[in-house]
Formats: sequence, C-alpha cells, structure tokens
Amino acid sequence: LIFNPERKSGRYKLSRVHAAARDSSCTAAAAAFFSKPSTASSSSSCAAAAAAEPSTASSLSSCATGRRYLLRVVHRLLAGCRRLSPHPGVTPAAYLLDQGSKKSKDEEDEEIIMFWLPALYLLTSNGGIEKRVRHTSSQYSEEKLRNILEGHEKNCLVAFRMEPNIFRAIVTYLRTEHLLRDTRGITVEEKLGHFLYMISHNASYEDLQHEFHHSGETIHRHIKAVFKVIPSLTYRFIKQTTRVETHWKISTDQLFFPYFQNCLGAIDGTHVPITISQDLQAPYRNRKGTLSQNVMLVCDFDLNFLFIPSGWEGSATDARVLRSAMLKGFNVPQGKYYLVDGGYANTPSFLAPYRGVRYHLKEFGRGQQRPRNYKELFNHRHAILRNHIERAIGVLKKRFPILKVGTHHRIKNQVKIPVATVVFHNLIRMLNGDEGWLNHQGSNISPEQFIDVPEGDDEYSNDVMSLNSQVDDGNAVRDMIALNMWNDYSHNSS
Repeated sequence: LIFNPERKSGRYKLSRVHAAARDSSCTAAAAAFFSKPSTASSSSSCAAAAAAEPSTASSLSSCATGRRYLLRVVHRLLAGCRRLSPHPGVTPAAYLLDQGSKKSKDEEDEEIIMFWLPALYLLTSNGGIEKRVRHTSSQYSEEKLRNILEGHEKNCLVAFRMEPNIFRAIVTYLRTEHLLRDTRGITVEEKLGHFLYMISHNASYEDLQHEFHHSGETIHRHIKAVFKVIPSLTYRFIKQTTRVETHWKISTDQLFFPYFQNCLGAIDGTHVPITISQDLQAPYRNRKGTLSQNVMLVCDFDLNFLFIPSGWEGSATDARVLRSAMLKGFNVPQGKYYLVDGGYANTPSFLAPYRGVRYHLKEFGRGQQRPRNYKELFNHRHAILRNHIERAIGVLKKRFPILKVGTHHRIKNQVKIPVATVVFHNLIRMLNGDEGWLNHQGSNISPEQFIDVPEGDDEYSNDVMSLNSQVDDGNAVRDMIALNMWNDYSHNSS
C-alpha cells in the first residue's frame, strides 16, 4: 500500500492505509509498540528517537500527555531523516504522508498513530512475532548419523558409499589434522556425512535440510567448509607415482612382461555433466550437444587415481586437456609412459594404439579371432592393460553417480565435485574398502536423470603442436615393443 498508493485529484489516497491499520496484525503491532518499555532518546539519532517510547500502554492510551509525547518522538524521527527527502526543504513527514497536500495537524497526528508507529514497530522488531525455524534438531541429526554408522553396514554403504569403519577413519583424520572441527551444534561426523550424502545422492540443500533436520544456513555453511578442504585433501591423497620398479600385474604376466615393463598406468578423459548460465554454455557443449566438463583421469594398476585436472570445457579435446595438465605439473619420468587411447598423440610418454587396426576387446572376441599381425597383437594387449582406467572410472561413477547428472551448485563447486569423488575413491581403496557390492546395489539416483555425454575422444585431432613433434619418437618406441611381442608370440605359436 505504501509503495503503490492510489492517486486521486493529485493527492495520495490513504483510506486503504487506514483500513490496513485496523487490520488485526497492525492492531497487534500497535498494541505491542505502545506497551514497549521506554529507553533513552537522542534528538540527533533516528534510532534513539524511535526507541524513546513511554513505558506502558495505559500512559499512552488514557492521557493526552502520553499521546503528545509519542507524537513528538515520531516527529523527531522523521525530522532526523530529512536528508532522505527527495525534495530539499520538504520534511519527510510532509512528503511521505501527503506529498504537498493541505492537512491539519490532527489529521497528520492520526495517520502517525494509525499507521507509522505500527509500521516502524514491524520494521524494527518483526511485530513481536517470532520466526519459526523449520529444521533445528541437532539431536535428530546426531541420532540419525549414529543409526547409520551403528546399524547394518548396508545402511552406511547406501548413505555414504563407504563402510562405517572407513567413514570413522576419515573423520579421525580430518579432526586430527585440523581440517574440520566440531562447532556449536554440529560435529565433524555430521559435516562429512552431509557432504557424502550430497555427492552420493545428488541431494539439494533442501533435501539435506529435510534429511538431517538442520537449517538451510547451517547446511550451506558446513557444506562450504568441506568444499574448502578438498584442495588440501587432493594434495595429500591424489599423488603422482614415484614408482621405479615394474608393477607386479605386469611383471607376473607373460602377456605384458617385458614389453610393458616401463608402463606406469593409463589415462583417459571422461565427461561430467555441468549446469551453467546460458550466456556461458557455448564452450561447454560437447559433440553430443549436452553440457559437460572434460575431466582427465590418470590411474595406476591398483585403480588408484594419480592426477585429475578438472574444469575444462566439454568442447575441449582430450589432447588439449593433457597438454594443459603437463604445463600445470603432470610429469612423466624419463623412460616411463602411460597408456592412452586413440584420442591422444602417440609419444614416448603416452603410448597409443595403432590407428585403423582392431583395438577394442570385443573386436577380438568375435569368433575367437586371433591377432593376425604385430599391430593387432600390440593393440589387443594394450587394450587389456589400458582397461584398468576404464574399470577405475566405472567404479568411480557407480559409487558416486552424481558424476552422471547435472547439479545446481556454483560453477567452482561443480568443478570440485569430480575431484572430491576421486579423493574419497582413493581413501576407500587405501583403507581396503569393498567395491563388489556396487555390482548388486542400484544407483541412488534415477537413471532417467543421467545425461548423455561422450566417453572420450576416439580420434586424435592433431591439435597440439608440442605433442605432434614427438610422434615419430613415439612410433619408434611402439614399433619396437610390438615387433618384440610379435616375434615371441609367433615363436610360441609355432
């Protein structure tokens, strides 16, 4: 009513204001205002002037002296706000109440009593009506968490995607290293539990409020606190290998040894859906037309992730992401290499399969067709060994299906989510967590929400000049391995 007054004959019509003043809420506000205890006043302070009220309702309602005193307080308040008047020289009282109309002093006083005092009271004290908080039970949250951790193990696997003992071990680490701490009304266990529940179920803040009975402000604050420690956890638990010796999975298998004795692991790119404002969508649109970030993952043969640069746009090629990672600290020791697919350049540090030759395992399974030449033999064994990265990514996305859907977090947190899932994946493996149950447990997120994204590049686009210059050397390394492999294979087959 105040900001949308009716104009009639050049004057603001205030009849609706008077009607509102008679409303029960305004009446209650006025009564509460009149009954507030008096405080010290100051003619130079608007707030002090507003606070200088008589002590009892009776002193105002029953005597003219109290009424005059109250009016003087409000007039001092309005006079103190003169600088806010849109017309110099016109008092706010005159401007707001009548906009230049000719009113008697009694009429102005009546309007002050009927409307301005209740309005001021409502603005400064919510009219004495207490705000109802929807979710305030910290005891409920603690009890729920206790039931999950102390109940059947499956409850914890479903809620947090890890066993109870692993959850407790992570909590102990976070608390001991002072990465998270107990605060008033919420423990480290709850903070971690809320975060894990969020990334395990793609739960919104509203879902978390409903599930754990904490206020929205509390949920936001402590989810933010966990996001803040992700970089520190990344530094501690996603580390590049310093391995010198050959991994036992290679050294004990004649299919791979000695041919791949210098192999450290495998690399692949995977797309994670992203939600972003329309004006920023273009570079994130991938070749399938959906929105995603291109995430490069590096793993060893124990299925531990060693490196993860995230945040690249969905339109970026795998090779460009790799080149960026190399500039930001991803290092391959001299003489060692990782296995990559056809989306990367073949170099001495990143060994790719032969192009235009059978590669995928299913292609060799048809009719039990054996490799017919050194290129097919190399590709077949390369595919078997590189399958570790595909398995690792498969386990990661089964455990945390949030990586298959779009979320509504801030963009900087959407970039951190894949990193967070990799951190917890490595911690679970470090603490001997099981992953077999994932094959029998349905996803916490409906498959209908999954977004169709590319699984990586099948062809190298020749778009990274610094890698192109190393292709000849990479081809020489690959040919040497493939020919040695073929000679041994042919000899053993004859």
